[in-house]
Amino acid sequence: MNMKKILITVILLLVVLELATFLLPKTRIVERSLVMSAPSEAIYKEISTVKEWQKWSAWARLDTSMKLTYFGPETGAGAGYTWDSKNKKVGAGKMTLGSCTPDSISTMMDFGEKGSPSAVFKLSKEGTGTKVTWTMKMEMGYNPIAKIFGMFMDKMIGPDFEKGLHNLDSLSKLEAAKMAATPAVKKYDIKVTTVEPAEIMTIRRTCTLDSIGPYLGAMYSEINAAMQKQGIKQTGPVFAIYHVYEPPQKIDMEAGVPVDKKGKNSGNVSAKEFLKTNAVTVDYYGAYDEGMKAAHDQIHEFIKTNGKEMCGPPWEVYVSDPMVEKDPTKVLTKIYYPVK
Repeated sequence: MNMKKILITVILLLVVLELATFLLPKTRIVERSLVMSAPSEAIYKEISTVKEWQKWSAWARLDTSMKLTYFGPETGAGAGYTWDSKNKKVGAGKMTLGSCTPDSISTMMDFGEKGSPSAVFKLSKEGTGTKVTWTMKMEMGYNPIAKIFGMFMDKMIGPDFEKGLHNLDSLSKLEAAKMAATPAVKKYDIKVTTVEPAEIMTIRRTCTLDSIGPYLGAMYSEINAAMQKQGIKQTGPVFAIYHVYEPPQKIDMEAGVPVDKKGKNSGNVSAKEFLKTNAVTVDYYGAYDEGMKAAHDQIHEFIKTNGKEMCGPPWEVYVSDPMVEKDPTKVLTKIYYPVK
């Protein structure tokens, strides 16, 4: 009889427990905010660059020797990493960045059987600083044990959010100082154009980065000598096609001159037709330095973000001669990337 009562009591307790947990929310949210002194641009960079997470994440600091494997791009949507730690508080899992805009960055986490929470960082202006709100959403489902666990999520995870935000604040201040000390990169006016066919005469050679100038000068002289022998005239500024650009050791380039009529191959000089093509282009004014690299980088980004595809090597048209134009800010180079 006593055993029967005990059994009935256990069953009733289980029923009560099931009913009680049924009333518990199946979605749990953990949220923390902190107003940071750094500008949103610096904070955004630290969050959207996945390799930076190891510098500010509270969990990363629990095990600095955990195994990390990165995938996708370095920043923005699709960037992510997997981790594997012997520390039970860290465990193993996967994090992937979702939508990334200047004021919102979403993430997807995968803890395997433990669940797949989603999170979002919201950045908003507050006074002279930036308010960062870190919100994580976890679906507990209808599992009573999971629902009970969800009751303690805020106390378990909230403190780690707070530590992470304070670490992010410190790191963002350093990044803001670095950004302030770095000259602003000029934004170039990138366009899509059609390049018409033309007769050209070229020479192709390989050299190192520091010898591009001397090599181009010698190649143009050799082309001009062949043109004079054939009675051919130049019709526009000289150019160079960069078939391989792997500085500082390997630059495979083809110096060229547009001409008024079809020529003939002569020694190292090739006579050919430049075919009609669509291209992404920018007018770059300045010295052949980091500013030019920035122009090339922005063209690459334009091609990527606009869903275009390169269909050949890029080339540069040297409209101005730096030996004649002494003001480097007035030296014009037209940069072209053929696309389809």
